[in-house]
Amino acid sequence: MQSHQASASIPFLDDESLAFAGRIFHFAQAGHAEELSELFEHGLPANLRNDRGDSLLMLAAAHGQEAAARIILEAGGDPELANDHGETPLAAATAKGETGIVRLLLEHGAVSQAHARR
Repeated sequence: MQSHQASASIPFLDDESLAFAGRIFHFAQAGHAEELSELFEHGLPANLRNDRGDSLLMLAAAHGQEAAARIILEAGGDPELANDHGETPLAAATAKGETGIVRLLLEHGAVSQAHARR
């Protein structure tokens, strides 16, 4: 039998809320910077993460969306926020050869892997 306390800690999201969340993550992945900016102005958390722990910034960085990454960083996105596999936005951008995003992340406080090993 599940306790009331345990069930209260897991929020129920209806289909409309889940669809809205899916659109937000798609905005980051597809580079919809203006839409993200508007949502941040209305209180969307910049470090929102999906069910795999990927932040909005991780999705933008991994998909080469520099304008979206900039908007997320300016809204307070954490360049060091790793996903459930321990991968950071910097690692994702580096792996994809996204030099503009790598530079942007470093300018906003991301720590290079080479520097982190020292």
